[in-house]
Amino acid sequence: MAGVPERSMPRHTTKRPTEDSSWKYITAATLVALAGVIYWACQPAPPGALLGSGKVLTAEQQELVFSRRNQVLGQLDNALSEAQIQPVLDQLEEIGHVLPGDRFVTQNRAIALVLALQVQDKAGVPKLTPDDVLAELETIKKADPKSAIPWLLAAQVAEKNSQGEQMLAEARQAVKLAPKEPLAWFALAKAGEFLAGDPEVVAEATAALQKALSFDPTNTHILRLLAPALAGQQQPEVEGVLNTLRSQTALLDLVRRDAAAQNKDPQEIDRYFQQAIDAAQEKDWDRCTGLCTRIGNLIKSQGWVQSDRQRIDPDQLALRFVATDFSTRIAPAKSEGISSPPLQFTPASDLPPLDPVAGLVDLQIADADDDGNLDLVLLTSNTLRVVTPRDGGWVTLFSHSGTGPWQQVLIADLDRDENKNAKKPLGPDGSTPLTDPRTCDTADVDFIAWGPGGLEVLRNELQDPPTSRQLQVIEQSPTFAEQRDPRAATLVDFDHDGDLDLVVAFEKQVRFWRNRGDQTFEEVTDRSQVPAEDLSIASLTPGPWNHDCFIDIVATTVDGRLGVFENLGHSAFRWVPLGAEAKSAPAGRKVVLFDADGNADWDLATAGPQGIGLVKTRAPEVGLVQIASAQSLGKLPGTHLIAADFNNDSWMDLLAWSVTADGTPQIFPGTASGPQPGETAVELTGSTAISLMVPADLDRDGDLDLVVAGKEGVRFFSNVTPNEGHWLDLRLRAQPDDKVARVNHLGIGSVAEIWMGDQVRRQIVSQQFTHFGLGKVSQPDLLRLVWTNCVPQSLLQPASDQVLCQVQVQTTSCPFLFTWTGERFEFLYDFLWGAPIGLQFAEGVLAPARPWEYLHIPGDRLQPRDGRLVLQMTEELQEATYLDQVELLAIDHPAEVEVFSNEKVGPPDLAPYEVHTVRQRRAPVAARDQHGRDVLDEVALADGRFFRGFDAPARTGRVESHFLELDLGDLGPAEQAERILLVLSGYIFPTPTSVSVGLAQDPANPPGQPPALWVPDAQGEWREVRPFCGFPGGKNKTIVLDLSDAFLARDYRLRIVTNFEICWDEAFFTLDETPAEIRQTPVELTRADLHFRGFSRRVTNPHNAPDAYLYDQVDTSTLWLPMQGAFTRYGDVRPLLTTEDDHLLVFGFGDELTLEFTPPPPPPAGWKRDYILHNVGWDKDCDPNVRQCATVDPLPFRNLANDPEGSDSDSYRAYLRTWQTRTLPRMDFWRRKPTGTP
Repeated sequence: MAGVPERSMPRHTTKRPTEDSSWKYITAATLVALAGVIYWACQPAPPGALLGSGKVLTAEQQELVFSRRNQVLGQLDNALSEAQIQPVLDQLEEIGHVLPGDRFVTQNRAIALVLALQVQDKAGVPKLTPDDVLAELETIKKADPKSAIPWLLAAQVAEKNSQGEQMLAEARQAVKLAPKEPLAWFALAKAGEFLAGDPEVVAEATAALQKALSFDPTNTHILRLLAPALAGQQQPEVEGVLNTLRSQTALLDLVRRDAAAQNKDPQEIDRYFQQAIDAAQEKDWDRCTGLCTRIGNLIKSQGWVQSDRQRIDPDQLALRFVATDFSTRIAPAKSEGISSPPLQFTPASDLPPLDPVAGLVDLQIADADDDGNLDLVLLTSNTLRVVTPRDGGWVTLFSHSGTGPWQQVLIADLDRDENKNAKKPLGPDGSTPLTDPRTCDTADVDFIAWGPGGLEVLRNELQDPPTSRQLQVIEQSPTFAEQRDPRAATLVDFDHDGDLDLVVAFEKQVRFWRNRGDQTFEEVTDRSQVPAEDLSIASLTPGPWNHDCFIDIVATTVDGRLGVFENLGHSAFRWVPLGAEAKSAPAGRKVVLFDADGNADWDLATAGPQGIGLVKTRAPEVGLVQIASAQSLGKLPGTHLIAADFNNDSWMDLLAWSVTADGTPQIFPGTASGPQPGETAVELTGSTAISLMVPADLDRDGDLDLVVAGKEGVRFFSNVTPNEGHWLDLRLRAQPDDKVARVNHLGIGSVAEIWMGDQVRRQIVSQQFTHFGLGKVSQPDLLRLVWTNCVPQSLLQPASDQVLCQVQVQTTSCPFLFTWTGERFEFLYDFLWGAPIGLQFAEGVLAPARPWEYLHIPGDRLQPRDGRLVLQMTEELQEATYLDQVELLAIDHPAEVEVFSNEKVGPPDLAPYEVHTVRQRRAPVAARDQHGRDVLDEVALADGRFFRGFDAPARTGRVESHFLELDLGDLGPAEQAERILLVLSGYIFPTPTSVSVGLAQDPANPPGQPPALWVPDAQGEWREVRPFCGFPGGKNKTIVLDLSDAFLARDYRLRIVTNFEICWDEAFFTLDETPAEIRQTPVELTRADLHFRGFSRRVTNPHNAPDAYLYDQVDTSTLWLPMQGAFTRYGDVRPLLTTEDDHLLVFGFGDELTLEFTPPPPPPAGWKRDYILHNVGWDKDCDPNVRQCATVDPLPFRNLANDPEGSDSDSYRAYLRTWQTRTLPRMDFWRRKPTGTP
């Protein structure tokens, strides 16, 4: 299997470029994120008071333009999914009447029309042709002749319409207007693909690639395309090719590690690399070109290359150029929301003060003993103490003295120790998408104390009696124990395996430590690209910065620089400094990540010696963050910073103070446009020289109070600010150890969203309680959690004080098949279980893929509909489907004969295609589980009552080792039974890759045990005779086991032993049956149509049966984060499915493939008809630990061994250009209001 390049540059050129380039080695220090907007053309003028004509806007005009501006920006973000093109055009027209000629109107109108071309099939969209849009862009070119944006948009339109000459002309003009913009040069390079037969154009495209790289010198996507382009010239220059190859050397080590992690040859890339250099030096250019292409294919699916591709070749180029503000100078918009008075705090009357704690360095609030009440966590240089209010004073719950010295403490559940005795807060009753919170078990918090003396991991252990606790030091590896003098630390599930990992910044380096699942940490820093020079980090703040569901880490350096450790997946990061646009905010040493203005993008607040700053961002697409604005909020020096909604108006306020100044806290009130400049002092009577502050609702009255540590000790202040705002407190409880284990127990790192109408408020969960102000809304429409594994969960109309428990829902499996049963489409099963792409049993242990299958469709489950046999294939889970061929076979057989296919997952020799015929079913005489219980009634018939052999709750597909024991009875001497076939029907609940990887990290966990066959020997001792006998491929499948040579004695008992979550519905066997006559006829595929449908309603079945899905109840919202890359365009796709030729049909979640077949003549009298569905294809889960999980690419390619050029051939490129043209609006997942839960 090999990947395909995504529209690589042409290889066969006959004229060398006119410009040489000198190449530098890539170093991590040179990685710079481009903001992605062409600033020379779309920077708004500075805000002022007057229009350009000198006329002042009236209040009504001002309200209209700002209101319409916000609506336009929101609707443009959703234009591809909600087809809101016409409303955008109407609102822009309204603005244009007030601000004629403003670039916000002209530029965004052009963008709306470009987007309209992609949704022409949706109602309410203006009917346009590419020529219509190009004509509109010509008008804008004339109105703004210095802007390259309309030319780039026109190039994109021409590209989508395969107009090579037009694209070339537009891109040439774009580079003239923007000669330093890499996006423009890359567009010119791409134009060469359409005109590969013209050697001069191809040479021009190669030169354009060189120019693009010169302005984006670290872009690995450009590099991988440039090497084969240079080598493919008619007269290549040896040094140019060698320099380009050598520029990729920094990538080789990462490719080696990735190959080793997948049990591939890590030296393969080195051999290709050296062979390419040798070929260049020998001027064997055909060989060199092929090797360079192969190197590019090996690196193209790596996370950092995909990130670079999105930067230079975005899926939605038009959204890069959205003008976010007016070019005309006008007064800023008025603040929105509740008009709130200044914050007011008074000493709390119901909490006694706490005397000064000598040497207090950190103060936290947590429910440390799971009693539902808040406790204080006090840290000194060598003591951690937890105290709680009781009987008018403070009592110590538990404490620990260590070596220290410490300076801060991290609090989270690290060991998943379920506390069944814990008090469980009540939640909403009735039917909801969530489990009743009263049934959700809790796990207590643990601690990591850190400081100059190193890091100490402390487990919170319940003692006997269960009201007492103590902290137990968890012994770590010598390497971990030797660490000294950390400067910053944070807990984050960076490998997305369900437990919290540790990132620690030291004086000159950052180290990444992975939690092995047993509260010990192993270092994985070598997987990341961290700058080679000193990187002195002052603070670390985790969160999904670029919306791709991989948790990144925003950081500030000691000298005030901002940057992001971008999570590339599989525990790999790279350091990306924020651009110069962020420097307008004061340099800060503390950073807070929050949504300042409710636009679903993450903003930054900073605190440092020069004051408090605000950096607002905009994400036009997943994976790209642009700096929208940066400003100073105030010049007060700040050492500490908190973002919280103190007045419940729904907007986040900023609370800042400095231990180096007088310690008086200052508030920057939040508004609809973010916290406003001009701080206001917060009076805290009786506390001076404040060093530490923590917000919490101490008195349970719905607003945030303050715990303050100052010279006088620890004091408590009640928030008595008059306000009209409602509120909601959220406490997350992911299922603990013996249940789901996909998310850390407190959900730290998850994204919590409150939807109120079309407005959303969003926070990153960082502690046990998350507080939302709701403003005037008494009850929100929706609460949605996006857990750290990117699985969303919603609750309609949540109540206050909400406890949200994680529900075990199936996120990945395989596509679904619905069949017409005579009156309706009904769910039959899922398919393509045997061909996963990138699925790992453990890190580096890839699941094998067998891309073909033959699945049985009973005749009564597929009835003609209007003279056709109709199948509906739907993709409804977090994955993508790749189909190469679909074939339906009619299997005619005598009425007294049953037919089955072996639908097991396993290698080809374990499950060869065969239609098994059964004349006489034989039932086992006994069936038992591992406890000796009689379960024969559960497996006697396929009646929907499933045998479940495990007692402990499942850990998402992995359970205790168990077995089904069957006694076939007395079959006579073993040598007399020539052929014994066992037929088993059942289903398997899949173990997500992240859970498998997480389990494998802990050596105490047993490995996965697929079904094995055991039989007794002559002495009655049980022996394993087949370590792997396959398992049912998903829901409601039948597998056939040939037992003819399995038995060791005249004892026909057998056991199917596994720790997979498999439930069996029926078991029977046949004895010495000869195959019955069957007639197999291919059924003609007459129609195949791909389109969007949505998601079927999931229903839970009783008696351990698998979930089913209702076809006629559909949710059309975006339930999952879409994958990056090109899917197959909608419409007629039959040509892709008739032969096995590597021209794949690729579709994603929400898509449906309708297949219609013309049935053959009916079977003869006395015969019946069933069907076999033959599929050739693959399935890729979007689980974060699946290899290349976030992208559609690389497409599988079976015939590479027989066709070395294969995926790089002209014919394959033509297939990609013709069919793989549809991209999904990925930001819809974050911007569109959800309507349901998976």
